Amino acid sequence: MTDDKPVPAERIIADALALAQECGWRPAVEFAAALPAADDQAVRFFAAAGDSGAEQLRCRLAERPGAAQISVTPLEDIDADAGLALYPNRALAVLRCGELLTPAAVEAAAAIVRRPAGSGLAVLSHAEVLTGPDDLDLVQRGIWRTLFADAPLAWAGQDLAEYGVLLWADPSAEPAAFLAARLARDADRLATWSDGPGAAGAELQARRAAHLLDLMEHAADTTEHQQPATEARTAARRLTRARTQAGELRRRWLKRLDEDRATLSRQLEASLDVLEQELLSALREAARRQPRHAQPVRDRLDRELCRWAAATRELAARRTAEHHRDLVRLADELDWEVIDGVTEGETPCRERLLSGGRFAVGFEGLGAVAHPTADRPAQGGLSAWPSRAAVGAAIGVGAAILASDDPQLALALGTAGAAGGAASTYFAGQESGRRAAAEARRVVAQRVGEIRDTVRDRLRGAAESARTEAAATFDALDRQLAAAVRRAEQHAAGAPSDTALATPRQRLTELRDRLRAATGT
Repeated sequence: MTDDKPVPAERIIADALALAQECGWRPAVEFAAALPAADDQAVRFFAAAGDSGAEQLRCRLAERPGAAQISVTPLEDIDADAGLALYPNRALAVLRCGELLTPAAVEAAAAIVRRPAGSGLAVLSHAEVLTGPDDLDLVQRGIWRTLFADAPLAWAGQDLAEYGVLLWADPSAEPAAFLAARLARDADRLATWSDGPGAAGAELQARRAAHLLDLMEHAADTTEHQQPATEARTAARRLTRARTQAGELRRRWLKRLDEDRATLSRQLEASLDVLEQELLSALREAARRQPRHAQPVRDRLDRELCRWAAATRELAARRTAEHHRDLVRLADELDWEVIDGVTEGETPCRERLLSGGRFAVGFEGLGAVAHPTADRPAQGGLSAWPSRAAVGAAIGVGAAILASDDPQLALALGTAGAAGGAASTYFAGQESGRRAAAEARRVVAQRVGEIRDTVRDRLRGAAESARTEAAATFDALDRQLAAAVRRAEQHAAGAPSDTALATPRQRLTELRDRLRAATGT
């Protein structure tokens, strides 16, 4: 037996649209009115401007009998309007293999792949540029560390198709043979997805409803409609409104903490990928310029690490400042005159939120990795880059990559750099240039991996601390406001009753309560 009644989120969207139209909240009206029917089969591609791969892929899929209608929208547009990622029942982000993604493109693509299962995919186009397994691993690892920065697992060769990321190449471009099976499998999956049902599920409708209510909340902040009230009830209603706003701010505050952590995490993961490549490049270039001297090579590594550490501290400081300014703007939306009159504690509630309830992370200790003479662990739990073992081995390896046709030179450089350390193990047997290159990658990857673990730990610790403090502060505030509302309502119990309907703000709160009840959050 089927149930033709609309899912709760669909009814909430309809009621919210009616309220938005009544109040003249244009952005909310435009968003809700543009949503497709729940059974709409159309697919929307989001691709970087000028990317021919998206159009080639669209044409291939459109050639299929009974193919769904496919449109293409610039990926960057999501940065200006986050609702775009929620409009279509099915969305697909097209990313070009081997192309560095801008922060806006990363955020936009992440919004697509984070859609409910089955409603959003990402396709890595132009796979024909990949010449070997190392190229494929580099591209996949970069995608994992940017689009899935919050994943609990580190990159370990996972099948990206299981996470909604497929590989595609223009067949006329003759991609490398090692990709044939993977491309055929992913092409079948993409065709099945494109030809399959496109109905919007309950989770997608719930996300649309939440975004619509956010738009309405913003509009209500600037065009508040006040209900006529007797003077006796004004204080109680002001307290009630303050409590409602505080509850909504709690949700938005915690959401902002989560979003800022995810954004900074993706930026740092991308910068670490770049750092790893630059360190390998530094080994090759420095060894080419000074093939018989280990110290200049080590100095070049130090400079790369110092540069990255300084840039990371600057990025963290900039993001922390932006985050703080955003939270100040959020906090200013509350009626602090009312709140300060009923809250208790030596430190004002607003000050507690902006000090303990904000996301702040520092990376001062990371600078210690750039000092090869340090023989003790750096502050923050990260060991210094050893000057006589790992760095020396990498120096010897970097030189050996360029002079692999001279085993004796490779052995001399490796032994000199490592002072009898790890490099001699690999070169004493006159290892080939391929083995040397692999060892260079291992040494650099090990150090960058250690830095990566430290960065993740600090991000996680800072975010959890801020979230715990903010939630505790808001919960305490809600208890105190609830008690104040009860006292005020009892005081105004003898005032004449108002006959006016509920205010738009109250109706908006009711809609959000209905959505919370429908989704169980």
